[in-house]
This record gives sequence, C-alpha cells and structure tokens, in this order.
Amino acid sequence: MAKPEGIEKEKNFLQSFIDIPINTDPELVRERVRWLSSYFTTRISRKGIDSEQDKIVKIITLPGFDAKLDIDGYGLVDELVNDMEKSGTKRHFSFASKYCHHCRPNKYPIYDRLNMCVMNIFYGYKFDSKDYAGFVKCYEMFCDEYIDGYGRQKEQHAYEGLYIDKYIQAIGSDSESELRKLLP
Repeated sequence: MAKPEGIEKEKNFLQSFIDIPINTDPELVRERVRWLSSYFTTRISRKGIDSEQDKIVKIITLPGFDAKLDIDGYGLVDELVNDMEKSGTKRHFSFASKYCHHCRPNKYPIYDRLNMCVMNIFYGYKFDSKDYAGFVKCYEMFCDEYIDGYGRQKEQHAYEGLYIDKYIQAIGSDSESELRKLLP
C-alpha cells in the first residue's frame, strides 16, 4: 500500500509537537491551530477564524493543559470542546481530538467522520454520539484486533498513532462509497 498523500508533511508537523511538547507559548499554539485548521477538516469556520483561533489559543495555553494530556482517561478532549463552546466557538470534537492527538499521538485517536464510521461498522460505535471515551474504546478494540503489538506501541511516544489513523482512513477511503450509504 502506498503512503497516504501528505503523510510526510503531517509526520514533520507531528515531530514539531514532539520536539517542543509544551503548549504555553501563544504564538507556537497559534501556528499549530492554523496548521491543523488548514491541513485537516476541523469545522472551524473560515469566517472569523482569527477570533476563534484566539479563543482556542487562550484555552490551550492555560496553566495545566500540558499536565492534563498525561492524566489517565480522555476527559481533556471533552474539556477542550466544552471550554471552546463556553468561549463562543462551536463544539469541535474533531479539532479537539486532532490537537490532543498531535500532542500525544498514541493516546488520543482522531475523532472524525470517517473514523467514526469505521468504528461504527466494526464495533457498533454510535455514529456522532459525541462520546469520545466510547469512541476510544472502539478504537482500542480495533487496534487490539488489527494492529500486532498495539498494547506495546500505545505506550510509546512516536508515530504509531499517526500510522494507525492513516490505516483506518485507508480502510474508510477504500470503501467510502459503501460507507457513505451507512452514514446518517
């Protein structure tokens, strides 16, 4: 299977998170938010994107964000989404999971439409339920079944999570027309 298009660019961006794992510099966080918003579909509106990014940067640079990345569980994604909503942005599960994924690629899987659909088909994840912990549970079942040595890889901080996401995206893309028929 050929490498998905853009994987080297995304891998280099992921490396920038690994090289500088601290999210307290507003300019660095702003650069990361802009990159994520332009590279991925994050549903951050193009209209007023600067004001939304300013709100997101303020949330991410709050004391404690980095420490919360390593706390057991996945509440940080929900907390980030809720804080974004309180600050006047729309609920962005996709963006929140993508930002956390880039901070800890082997802990936080990307929650997006295609990944949700694949988890729904394989493990019954209720599509678009906004239940990130439930999504992660399905994702881990998928990885345990399809990724040899997933339990060991999950503990590392490298690119395994990126490649797992690309693998799931490839499964979804290969049968996207069939998957679309199943989408609500």
